[in-house]
Amino acid sequence: METPEEKLKRLIWANQANNEEFFHLYGEMERAGEARMRLFSLLRESIYAGNEEAKEFFIKKIHQHGFSACGEVDTLCAAAYMDDVAMIRTLVEMGCEVNAHGRYYNAFPLAEAASACRLAAVKELLRMGAEATMHHSYALFAACQAPEQESTPVEKVAPVVKELLDAGASPNPVIHTTSWSALLEALSNEDEDTAVLLIQHGGRVPESESITWWAEDMLKVMAALDEFNKRETK
Repeated sequence: METPEEKLKRLIWANQANNEEFFHLYGEMERAGEARMRLFSLLRESIYAGNEEAKEFFIKKIHQHGFSACGEVDTLCAAAYMDDVAMIRTLVEMGCEVNAHGRYYNAFPLAEAASACRLAAVKELLRMGAEATMHHSYALFAACQAPEQESTPVEKVAPVVKELLDAGASPNPVIHTTSWSALLEALSNEDEDTAVLLIQHGGRVPESESITWWAEDMLKVMAALDEFNKRETK
């Protein structure tokens, strides 16, 4: 049997809010003493669902209770991932820290925005003080992975990578879980614009791997370098 919270979340995803059933279910949660403790969870659900009325409702309730968003980095991560610039501003104004960690090691707002190449969110977070070098420039690596991990169109990667490089991110992020590099991610996705951009800033192929194993990718590197040099001489 569904709980009032589960029913409420189902309405949120059905893009319903501010109707009789919505208010009734929230009222049930309030009477059970559950609503106050679940406000940010319900707000996150509304952000991911893109339900504007629900977002407005829960932000209003959070303000009414006088809650701060300090420590609610998972909610800021949700807004970053969904490219919800207005919500990013709201949460930061309410006390959420742009460089705080989420529940997982590499879950922080800038990385969440970069992982899906949300350019507007990346720009806004950087403007608000997000550090492009955080976790060894992981956000840049996440952006380069986006076509593979998030089915993001390749053409969306380079603008995000440029923003991060301009903000000081390394073109060679140190990722402890893999010997793969940002440049190889770009090359494997046949993303010439990002590959050229990384090479321009010093991006490289890991030296620890054998030349034979990387032969095909090395050829792509050379082709990207050639293209870069042609652009430079024009």
